[in-house]
Amino acid sequence: MNEKTAPLQEGDLYVVKQGRLMHVEREGDLPKVPVSEAAKDALLQLRRRCRHALGGFRPDVALVASALIQYAASLPQAETIVRDYDEAIRGALRQPNASSLDSASC
Repeated sequence: MNEKTAPLQEGDLYVVKQGRLMHVEREGDLPKVPVSEAAKDALLQLRRRCRHALGGFRPDVALVASALIQYAASLPQAETIVRDYDEAIRGALRQPNASSLDSASC
């Protein structure tokens, strides 16, 4: 991961580290997508909750994430959800203590 000091480039991937946007180097076509700690924790909690619905089978994290992404992407308000999240992150970056967003994906 390299610190990005130039203007943001469309199509590039950035994460928030210590209150600053950092450029993430891509490997191929995004085999790994960095997410915030809060998103990771929510994903793992949902994975545990799904165990009962799947008859005791604990689903792979990729299955849970794929299901959520495909469903959310199909929602009519998907663009609004992403825009609102982006605005929340950018607003937090303007705050002096943006530590709650460390590792948040933009």
